[in-house]
Amino acid sequence: MSALPPAVGPIISSLARDADMAELIEMYVDEMAGRAQSLRTHFDSQHWKLLANEAHKIRGSAGGHGFEVIGGVAAQLEEHLRNAAGQEQQIVQTVKQQVDELIALCLRAKAK
Repeated sequence: MSALPPAVGPIISSLARDADMAELIEMYVDEMAGRAQSLRTHFDSQHWKLLANEAHKIRGSAGGHGFEVIGGVAAQLEEHLRNAAGQEQQIVQTVKQQVDELIALCLRAKAK
């Protein structure tokens, strides 16, 4: 996994210099606010399976668009939720911290 980015500022795609990927990365970044909202909604509603599914989608797509750090955090959240199936209430605080971290990273994603 890549080193963590600084705690503030934009997270630039590692593929930002790839002209063939530029449009795809911009479209992906444009979708990040919606993804972040879905994460928040699923957490607030305690829809754990939907939250795990959204983390899984981010996990699968982030790396392919040059956002390896975001994919790594999404993977951690997904694994945590899948391993805690049926015990989510006991780990709500941990899940909240992971969701907040993933949302913050998603909202910092920039194409260039």
